[in-house]
Amino acid sequence: MRMLIAARSLNMERDAIISPYSLGTLEAYTDIIRDISKVLEDPIIDMRKLFYAVMIQSGLKRFRIPSDAKVPISALLAERAAPISFDKIEPRIGELRSCVINNARPDLNKEQMARVYALAGFLAELYLAAEFRRPVATCAPVPKMAEIQTVLKDDLCVVVGGLLAAVETVNLNAPVARLNVPIKDFSLFRSVVSSDVFEPYVESHAELETLSNPTASIAEHVSSAAHQVVDAFPSSFELRRTAVSAIQSIPSIIEVTAGKVFGVLAKPIFSTIADAIGHERRLVLYSFEPTWRQVWGGKLDKVRTIVAQERAAKAFLNDRLDKQS
Repeated sequence: MRMLIAARSLNMERDAIISPYSLGTLEAYTDIIRDISKVLEDPIIDMRKLFYAVMIQSGLKRFRIPSDAKVPISALLAERAAPISFDKIEPRIGELRSCVINNARPDLNKEQMARVYALAGFLAELYLAAEFRRPVATCAPVPKMAEIQTVLKDDLCVVVGGLLAAVETVNLNAPVARLNVPIKDFSLFRSVVSSDVFEPYVESHAELETLSNPTASIAEHVSSAAHQVVDAFPSSFELRRTAVSAIQSIPSIIEVTAGKVFGVLAKPIFSTIADAIGHERRLVLYSFEPTWRQVWGGKLDKVRTIVAQERAAKAFLNDRLDKQS
């Protein structure tokens, strides 16, 4: 679980925005894992439920979902989901995505263009967090500058590079459900998140949204609260390290260069982000991408093991046949 933080207004209710981009990505993840699990004869993981479980374990209480989205409301979400309209800002988000894509280098292959689309999604999520002044629960990965430089024109690289250069990584302990605990066992999950020890953990995460304390002391407080959750439910939860990426201000070079790259688009978007960032607040993006990598990587490892076993069996059989002949 990774969080990207930039300055924003503190919301102790811990309700997070989920964009159409992330909802669509979750549908794709769910289909992919369902199909490969059938082939491997594995239990099927509902990636949508896993997404919300991970976000709740990261201290989020409620989720604001696009009002026109068709999202299955499970028992887990019944009391935690509320609609929110994207109508007023959707045109601006579309312009932002188009501008990023139009600044891609020419003659990119399919894999390189995927990095461009991922960057456009990330910047759109950052803008959503600033516009709504709330955290965003996202599937968008944090861009890697080494990869961005190979796919974007130089001017946009300066803007993105300025953002990434301002990122501070903070390591935290988080209480995460043990892998041997069935994900369908939501009665146990519900009892944990409604317990007396979980609420202080949520409140400690809320401190990450304000600049009143340095990140080192906040990380210590979050980790201490996470320990208390695990100590209360040792058979169901364990501590895992999570990486938090923090941005506390927009470097001045971004504001200067953005106008050249984005033109008239720069003023509303970057002024919104600048307004959300102040001396006392941060804005937060919670990324599901590391969890997805873990689940998908586990499936790929099993595929590789099966292929290796089949090759070994075939080689053994061929060797026996050769000896018999």
